[in-house]
Amino acid sequence: DEIFDGNVVVTRTFGETLLLRPESQELSSPSRSNLRYSLCRLVELNLPEDPTDLPVLAPALRKVVDHFEHRLDVMGYVESGERALGKIVDHLNVYHAKSRRAAILLEARKAMMGDYHNCLPAREAHDQALGLDDDVDSPTQFPEDGDEDAFLREIRVWASNLIDDTRHKSQADEDGLHQDESVFMLPACQVTTVAMAVAKIVHRSLALATKADEKGSVILYHTARDVLDLFRALVPTKHGTTIRGVPRLAALLFNDCCFLAHVALTAGYMYRNQMPA
Repeated sequence: DEIFDGNVVVTRTFGETLLLRPESQELSSPSRSNLRYSLCRLVELNLPEDPTDLPVLAPALRKVVDHFEHRLDVMGYVESGERALGKIVDHLNVYHAKSRRAAILLEARKAMMGDYHNCLPAREAHDQALGLDDDVDSPTQFPEDGDEDAFLREIRVWASNLIDDTRHKSQADEDGLHQDESVFMLPACQVTTVAMAVAKIVHRSLALATKADEKGSVILYHTARDVLDLFRALVPTKHGTTIRGVPRLAALLFNDCCFLAHVALTAGYMYRNQMPA
């Protein structure tokens, strides 16, 4: 009131210019020229990595946001009932999923833009992507009851053991694989560390999707799929000249595509029972 001499219109115009986003902007990407963007970023940077931690954070965040917006209303900076930040709290799970999506895609892009020369065996890359120990044996059967984490680990070991140069489709029965499982097998080969990083990011995104609510799960599931699409679009473009000139890299790109196809094929089987209904 002292600054604007009690002029409600001027006060509100100032508040909307300072705080509020343009209507054309999405909730998760407000204009960077206003204070609301900084406040949204502050919320985003303090969100937990695990979606299951959001219910603990939400009540305290709602209390702070409600108090802040009430003060803005009392001071006349916004229209009564305007809840720009409150909408984030109302849809915190979606906002969290979009925030993680942006971070995951950025991480994937950085990995793909890096060195495309180093390689390792596909089996080792798969184990590292899943965080498996090298000395774990293939499971003979999956547990029907009990710890879900143990069940998921059994499936991960099963998928990893499908990458082996001693196995062929004709040996599927001898190795304990059913005929319909033999299609999952991938011959042993060398893949790049980029492909390993992409596989790790895909699995992390899907693991987060299993912990999110229904809307957040859809966003994170699509993120895992988009990481693979990003690989298809970016790697041949970024490294195309080198790949065309070095036969070894062309072979590695072929192996990477087969390896990531194997990851995509087996990942659905790993996480299907953990996804929200």
